[in-house]
Amino acid sequence: MSLKPHEWLRDLRLGKDLRQSDIERRTADFIGKIPITTLGKLESGRLPLTTLRPPQVRALQRVLEISPQEWNARSKPLPVGTGERI
Repeated sequence: MSLKPHEWLRDLRLGKDLRQSDIERRTADFIGKIPITTLGKLESGRLPLTTLRPPQVRALQRVLEISPQEWNARSKPLPVGTGERI
């Protein structure tokens, strides 16, 4: 089963042993600051990853070492019918 985009982002961050505050600080270094509140909403699925502005996407890609190809494949919402069953 594929992870939902927000689950993938959270798992990626945790796999690199980074806190949300680390992401906020490091993305600011790359002129694409993502505030902790926004990151929390992204990771909980309350905001889609597609809401990030291009400078934020580039900063996050650098911080988390995500290729543009992987970002494009993973950041889009899953098609209907591919999520978990309730």
